[in-house]
Amino acid sequence: MSLRDKIKEVKDIKEEIVFVADWDARISVRSMSGVERAMALNESLDDAGKVKNDVINAALLIACCYDPDTNEKLFTSDDKEWLMQKNASAIELLVTKAMEVSGLSGNSVKTAEKN
Repeated sequence: MSLRDKIKEVKDIKEEIVFVADWDARISVRSMSGVERAMALNESLDDAGKVKNDVINAALLIACCYDPDTNEKLFTSDDKEWLMQKNASAIELLVTKAMEVSGLSGNSVKTAEKN
């Protein structure tokens, strides 16, 4: 098997189950694909090139959160408004884990702002 084929076939999506005490719920947080990551960063920039935290947080929750029992995405873009009204510590816990498993750091966000 060639190196290219090996990379193509490897299952590299990371997943961690997070217990959100505020919601009394277990949530599967999975890493984003390269496409999902680029879309999340692109839609999160305002006209001046600054990251809109509420938009990137919602994008991360929508892209990365799954129901661990059904393996279905937990949230959709239709959920943004009410989702961002939920407890900030619950949101922060999930956003932080989503960034961690996706290899997205604060530096990645700052780099997106510069580009």
